[in-house]
Amino acid sequence: MQKTNTKSLVPILLAALSITWLCPASPSAAPQDDKPRVRGVRVQKILLLPGDPSKASLVIDIDGEKFGKPPAKAAVTLTNQETAESLTAQKIVSHNDAKIVASVDVPVATKATTYVMQLSLDGVNVIPPEQLADYTIEVKKEEKSNKAKPLDITFETFKSPQYPNLYSLLITNKADQNDPKFSSNPALMKVDILPPGATNVNIQAGNGPHQMVVTFLAPEDFDVKNVVVTVFDPSSTLGNSEPVAFSTPFEKKQPKADPNQHKITNVEILSLQRRTGMGRVLIQGTGFGDYTRPPVNGDRELLCCLDRPMTAGERNSNRTKKLDGSVLQESGPNAEVCNALAPGTCQAMRDWRRRIEQRVNVTLVPRNPDLRIERTQIVNIDDKSIDVYFEFTHFPGYSQPFRLASATVTINKGGVRVAQAQAADDATITASVAGPQTYSETADIGVPRDKNLEYRYTVLDQKDASLLFGSGVGDKFFVIELAVLNKGEKKVAVPLSAIQAEIEWAYGDDPANEDFFFEEGPATIPPLALADVTAYFDSYQKTRGRRARIFNTLDGVATLAASLVPVFGHNIERPTTILTGGFTPALKTVLGDLSSRQLQNLTSRTWENVEEVPAKSGKTKFIFVQRGDQLYDGSVPPKVKKQIKNIRGLEVIGYEITDSKEKAATQQQ
Repeated sequence: MQKTNTKSLVPILLAALSITWLCPASPSAAPQDDKPRVRGVRVQKILLLPGDPSKASLVIDIDGEKFGKPPAKAAVTLTNQETAESLTAQKIVSHNDAKIVASVDVPVATKATTYVMQLSLDGVNVIPPEQLADYTIEVKKEEKSNKAKPLDITFETFKSPQYPNLYSLLITNKADQNDPKFSSNPALMKVDILPPGATNVNIQAGNGPHQMVVTFLAPEDFDVKNVVVTVFDPSSTLGNSEPVAFSTPFEKKQPKADPNQHKITNVEILSLQRRTGMGRVLIQGTGFGDYTRPPVNGDRELLCCLDRPMTAGERNSNRTKKLDGSVLQESGPNAEVCNALAPGTCQAMRDWRRRIEQRVNVTLVPRNPDLRIERTQIVNIDDKSIDVYFEFTHFPGYSQPFRLASATVTINKGGVRVAQAQAADDATITASVAGPQTYSETADIGVPRDKNLEYRYTVLDQKDASLLFGSGVGDKFFVIELAVLNKGEKKVAVPLSAIQAEIEWAYGDDPANEDFFFEEGPATIPPLALADVTAYFDSYQKTRGRRARIFNTLDGVATLAASLVPVFGHNIERPTTILTGGFTPALKTVLGDLSSRQLQNLTSRTWENVEEVPAKSGKTKFIFVQRGDQLYDGSVPPKVKKQIKNIRGLEVIGYEITDSKEKAATQQQ
């Protein structure tokens, strides 16, 4: 026997182990997304079985994914909820990877029968047991009634151009598939025209089931207010027959409200920390659905289980918490609350949320598109409210002017019924399919935006603003040029108080001075009124400006020198004359004075308290926002102040102006 060289086998074994490690062959590591899924079920048609009124054939469409193709064997079964009796589809009409069409015969009776549907591929059930209640089919038979049914009609009147007393009516029957229709025999119909005055009413032959033409004679100014159409039983004569259908006055019917559609009635901001980019919102309404309660209170989850980078100061003590929800190894009030949680509570909460988010999705939209939502998660939900935690754009040392514009709740509901009916000679067979349906509802937060009212803005450079409006305004205000465009049909009033600037504030310790602390301010602040800006401009020009200080000093020196003439005589009189008569006027000419022009720009180009923007037009003017720091409690360190770092955007709200007739005043005697 040849001896094996064990040394030569070592590299081969190592290579084999490395290949096995890099490319595992275990089927358990394969993803679970290859399983087939059912996405929707509907009854395509109901076929009446000839000679057997007690049965009907349902053609069922099953939409989904990864169904495969033949030779994969598909089977569709309907199980009676009461008797547990199962019916198997007699025929698979078509089968592809995304759709299966099957035909199954079911008994029909006046008592509704509910079946649970199941699809199997190669003997393996596709619909999980916990989702079977979402896919049910209710079949029932409704006997036809002998009572007269209402007709839903509209009509249009035409007048003959040659004969002024001859009129025509085009009557349309807005009937659905199973509603009563017009008779093809004019003798089985009667048309009454209101108000009275029409004669020789004649129903034209050859009318279809949905439209008929009627001619009649009436006065030249006759106006048809209403038309009543009666359809009689074709099995009897006109003299003694009973009506089978009659029309009612036409009214535009409002679409029926879907009982499965949820509604949002209110959106309330529970908390909002702009400096750390976190918030909570409560969405209130109806029809959100019934769900199991979360394993832990939402506040405790946010305190003990959430891993949020750059957290707020009051949560710094939780940075050492374990993400699996085990006991914290620290002391303090937060640890005392979190240590009371059972091990695995945080993971149970995440599992609960994963099940909720398979059916419910909440989308929050910010007003400023420069800021974005980074994450949303549901912390509690029931049929009337949804508590949502969210995170948004934030930067260390800043407070962003984040505000919400809208909230959208999308729910995939199971067990939603859609009916399909088939009329027979003596009855109507209805099959109502229950399956998952997606519903969405959006609610605005704050004033909704109007596509006909647009605005754009430009923040002027500080030097340019000082040249245009004076250094007192340019140094102390953000000067913003605002352009508003009204594309609507009515003029719009835009009050100055309805314009808000979105402010980015500094937040945290002042790196230049440790005695100061920057606090965040509100998300928006209003611009200053024209009277306030002009008052500030006037005081700056007269007291604080460089030009004002120079010439105020020269005027003071000249006044003092004039008062000393009796003391020093003509030796001081001549320099005083030179100062007041030559030097001061010459210096004024050299420096120039734009204050009058700047004041004119300020008064004519500033947004008034209310500005009207004409229809199909626009308006461009300036607004002024405070630039300087706001200092509070300067005596006790740390000294708190607010500092505007940037203007992130604007919000402009306008109001339509309704034109009315002018009224002349009456002079009192």
